[in-house]
Amino acid sequence: MSKYPKLYHGTSFRALEMTPEERAQMRKDCNAMIDSLWNYFEPIYTAGKITNLMAPLNYYKDQRIFHNLCNALNIISSEKNGNKQYDLGDFYVTTAEYKAVSYARSSFAFGEIGLRAYRMYEAIRELNFENWSPSDELAKSIERVVAFAEAPERPAVYVFTDIAKDRLLSEDGEKISDEEFKYEDCFRVTGEIIMYPEKAIPVKEFADSCDKSHWPPCYW
Repeated sequence: MSKYPKLYHGTSFRALEMTPEERAQMRKDCNAMIDSLWNYFEPIYTAGKITNLMAPLNYYKDQRIFHNLCNALNIISSEKNGNKQYDLGDFYVTTAEYKAVSYARSSFAFGEIGLRAYRMYEAIRELNFENWSPSDELAKSIERVVAFAEAPERPAVYVFTDIAKDRLLSEDGEKISDEEFKYEDCFRVTGEIIMYPEKAIPVKEFADSCDKSHWPPCYW
């Protein structure tokens, strides 16, 4: 295996164009939303009564909000129960082009952390904020996250050819061998990551340049 494998990161031009301080603030905003909304939904989720929200969330007209909420809650629950695969804050890359494209297309809400926050917010908004009243500070965080998520999408893929394999860990944060690298396609990266917006590739341009013969059909 080459010392410098080709690695991909699905992202958004809007995230790349933010300053480090702006990105740090956005992560703080997302975490604040997740913590508050988890406190709201967790008793329902833990009691196994999440299906009680199907009708209030208009499931029988549009299943999207309910399914997105369930997905977010499942991931957050796993994270809070110690599943390292769902740790937030680390930087992830993949050797699979189609996964990079998929991640880019879901980057509209500021990556995985923003997506979880926004999916729960969509649900609470559909519920007309019943029994949930955010503080003034949290309301400002919500405003920033929602503004990012609902702005025009600008998905992109960043290609790395300068990250040494010894900087890569498994998705669970464990060291990997050369043999394991052959069978895994998503990794955490240790050390500093620097990305330049002008070097990112619009997701459509990237996808159009790929040989899709080995892609799962649902990713075409």
